[in-house]
Amino acid sequence: MPGPFFLFMKTFFPFIVAMSCLLAGCQKPVSVSIGSPAPDFSLAELGGGTVALSKQRGKLVFLNFWATWCASCEEEMPMLESLHKKYRDKGLRVIAPSLDRAGRAPVMGFAARLGLSFPLLLADPKTAAQYLVTGLPTAYLIDRRGIVLKRYAGPLDARALENDILTELEASR
Repeated sequence: MPGPFFLFMKTFFPFIVAMSCLLAGCQKPVSVSIGSPAPDFSLAELGGGTVALSKQRGKLVFLNFWATWCASCEEEMPMLESLHKKYRDKGLRVIAPSLDRAGRAPVMGFAARLGLSFPLLLADPKTAAQYLVTGLPTAYLIDRRGIVLKRYAGPLDARALENDILTELEASR
Protein backbone atom coordinates (compact mmCIF):
# COMPACT_ATOMS: atom_id res chain seq x y z
CA MET A 1 0.00 0.00 0.00
CA PRO A 2 1.49 3.37 -1.02
CA GLY A 3 2.45 5.77 1.72
CA PRO A 4 1.07 9.30 2.17
CA PHE A 5 4.05 10.93 0.40
CA PHE A 6 3.49 8.78 -2.69
CA LEU A 7 -0.20 9.67 -2.75
CA PHE A 8 0.61 13.37 -2.33
CA MET A 9 3.15 13.31 -5.17
CA LYS A 10 0.84 11.33 -7.45
CA THR A 11 -1.95 13.83 -6.84
CA PHE A 12 -0.13 17.16 -6.79
CA PHE A 13 3.12 16.62 -8.74
CA PRO A 14 1.56 17.27 -12.19
CA PHE A 15 0.00 20.46 -10.82
CA ILE A 16 3.31 21.59 -9.30
CA VAL A 17 5.17 20.96 -12.59
CA ALA A 18 2.51 22.77 -14.63
CA MET A 19 2.52 25.78 -12.31
CA SER A 20 6.34 25.91 -12.25
CA CYS A 21 6.44 25.82 -16.01
CA LEU A 22 3.76 28.49 -16.28
CA LEU A 23 5.59 30.78 -13.84
CA ALA A 24 8.93 30.21 -15.60
CA GLY A 25 7.47 30.95 -19.04
CA CYS A 26 7.99 27.45 -20.45
CA GLN A 27 6.99 26.84 -24.02
CA LYS A 28 6.41 23.70 -26.01
CA PRO A 29 9.77 22.57 -27.45
CA VAL A 30 10.26 23.40 -31.12
CA SER A 31 11.50 20.74 -33.49
CA VAL A 32 12.29 20.75 -37.18
CA SER A 33 10.14 19.64 -40.11
CA ILE A 34 10.49 20.02 -43.87
CA GLY A 35 8.76 23.16 -45.15
CA SER A 36 8.67 24.92 -41.77
CA PRO A 37 11.00 27.52 -40.25
CA ALA A 38 14.23 26.06 -38.92
CA PRO A 39 14.45 26.37 -35.13
CA ASP A 40 16.79 29.20 -34.20
CA PHE A 41 19.86 28.61 -32.10
CA SER A 42 22.92 30.48 -30.93
CA LEU A 43 25.97 28.26 -30.42
CA ALA A 44 29.59 28.89 -29.50
CA GLU A 45 32.03 28.96 -32.41
CA LEU A 46 35.47 27.36 -32.03
CA GLY A 47 37.27 30.60 -32.72
CA GLY A 48 35.22 32.50 -30.16
CA GLY A 49 31.93 34.29 -30.42
CA THR A 50 28.63 32.72 -31.33
CA VAL A 51 26.73 31.87 -34.48
CA ALA A 52 22.97 32.34 -34.56
CA LEU A 53 20.96 30.68 -37.29
CA SER A 54 18.63 33.68 -37.47
CA LYS A 55 21.62 35.87 -38.49
CA GLN A 56 22.13 33.69 -41.60
CA ARG A 57 18.94 34.89 -43.34
CA GLY A 58 19.67 35.71 -46.94
CA LYS A 59 22.11 32.77 -47.19
CA LEU A 60 21.49 29.17 -48.18
CA VAL A 61 22.57 27.21 -45.09
CA PHE A 62 23.88 23.67 -45.00
CA LEU A 63 23.67 22.70 -41.31
CA ASN A 64 25.68 19.57 -40.54
CA PHE A 65 25.66 17.86 -37.10
CA TRP A 66 28.75 15.72 -36.62
CA ALA A 67 31.42 14.50 -34.16
CA THR A 68 35.16 13.83 -34.34
CA TRP A 69 34.65 10.15 -33.48
CA CYS A 70 32.18 9.63 -36.39
CA ALA A 71 34.02 7.96 -39.31
CA SER A 72 31.39 9.00 -41.88
CA CYS A 73 31.56 12.57 -40.61
CA GLU A 74 35.33 12.66 -41.05
CA GLU A 75 35.08 11.22 -44.57
CA GLU A 76 32.65 13.91 -45.74
CA MET A 77 34.37 16.94 -44.18
CA PRO A 78 36.78 17.49 -47.14
CA MET A 79 33.76 17.45 -49.48
CA LEU A 80 31.97 20.02 -47.29
CA GLU A 81 35.09 22.19 -47.28
CA SER A 82 35.18 22.00 -51.07
CA LEU A 83 31.49 22.97 -51.35
CA HIS A 84 32.04 25.80 -48.87
CA LYS A 85 34.90 27.25 -50.91
CA LYS A 86 33.16 26.72 -54.25
CA TYR A 87 29.77 28.28 -53.35
CA ARG A 88 30.30 30.69 -50.43
CA ASP A 89 30.50 33.68 -52.76
CA LYS A 90 27.20 32.57 -54.33
CA GLY A 91 25.41 32.55 -50.98
CA LEU A 92 26.11 29.14 -49.39
CA ARG A 93 26.93 29.02 -45.69
CA VAL A 94 28.18 25.69 -44.29
CA ILE A 95 27.72 25.50 -40.52
CA ALA A 96 28.76 22.42 -38.56
CA PRO A 97 27.79 21.94 -34.90
CA SER A 98 29.88 19.24 -33.23
CA LEU A 99 28.32 16.88 -30.71
CA ASP A 100 31.67 16.07 -29.09
CA ARG A 101 31.24 16.03 -25.32
CA ALA A 102 34.94 16.54 -24.64
CA GLY A 103 34.61 20.17 -25.68
CA ARG A 104 36.66 22.50 -27.83
CA ALA A 105 40.11 20.82 -27.87
CA PRO A 106 39.37 17.68 -29.93
CA VAL A 107 37.24 19.67 -32.37
CA MET A 108 39.98 22.27 -32.87
CA GLY A 109 42.56 19.53 -33.50
CA PHE A 110 40.24 17.83 -35.97
CA ALA A 111 39.57 21.10 -37.83
CA ALA A 112 43.27 21.96 -38.02
CA ARG A 113 44.21 18.48 -39.27
CA LEU A 114 41.62 18.65 -42.06
CA GLY A 115 42.09 22.36 -42.84
CA LEU A 116 38.44 23.26 -42.31
CA SER A 117 37.54 26.91 -42.76
CA PHE A 118 33.74 26.92 -42.36
CA PRO A 119 32.22 27.64 -38.94
CA LEU A 120 32.50 24.75 -36.48
CA LEU A 121 30.22 25.11 -33.48
CA LEU A 122 29.80 23.33 -30.17
CA ALA A 123 26.27 21.89 -30.15
CA ASP A 124 24.16 21.49 -27.05
CA PRO A 125 21.63 18.73 -26.30
CA LYS A 126 18.67 21.09 -26.77
CA THR A 127 19.70 22.04 -30.31
CA ALA A 128 20.44 18.42 -31.22
CA ALA A 129 16.98 17.42 -29.94
CA GLN A 130 15.27 20.25 -31.85
CA TYR A 131 16.93 19.03 -35.02
CA LEU A 132 16.00 15.40 -34.35
CA VAL A 133 19.63 14.26 -34.33
CA THR A 134 19.44 10.55 -33.51
CA GLY A 135 22.50 9.48 -35.48
CA LEU A 136 25.49 11.06 -37.13
CA PRO A 137 25.92 12.69 -39.48
CA THR A 138 22.56 14.49 -39.67
CA ALA A 139 22.26 17.56 -41.86
CA TYR A 140 19.72 20.07 -43.18
CA LEU A 141 19.50 22.38 -46.16
CA ILE A 142 17.82 25.65 -45.11
CA ASP A 143 16.77 28.26 -47.65
CA ARG A 144 17.50 31.99 -47.59
CA ARG A 145 14.26 32.66 -45.69
CA GLY A 146 15.11 30.14 -42.96
CA ILE A 147 12.78 27.38 -44.21
CA VAL A 148 13.92 23.75 -44.00
CA LEU A 149 14.20 22.31 -47.50
CA LYS A 150 15.72 18.90 -46.89
CA ARG A 151 17.03 16.55 -44.19
CA TYR A 152 20.00 14.25 -44.74
CA ALA A 153 20.47 11.31 -42.37
CA GLY A 154 23.67 9.28 -42.56
CA PRO A 155 26.58 9.64 -44.96
CA LEU A 156 26.13 12.25 -47.67
CA ASP A 157 26.05 11.60 -51.40
CA ALA A 158 28.38 14.34 -52.69
CA ARG A 159 26.81 14.56 -56.14
CA ALA A 160 23.22 14.69 -54.82
CA LEU A 161 24.11 17.32 -52.21
CA GLU A 162 25.86 19.55 -54.73
CA ASN A 163 22.86 19.18 -57.04
CA ASP A 164 20.50 20.23 -54.22
CA ILE A 165 22.71 23.24 -53.44
CA LEU A 166 22.95 24.31 -57.09
CA THR A 167 19.20 23.91 -57.60
CA GLU A 168 18.44 26.18 -54.65
CA LEU A 169 21.14 28.73 -55.50
CA GLU A 170 19.75 28.98 -59.05
CA ALA A 171 16.13 29.21 -57.83
CA SER A 172 16.86 32.00 -55.40
CA ARG A 173 18.73 34.33 -57.76
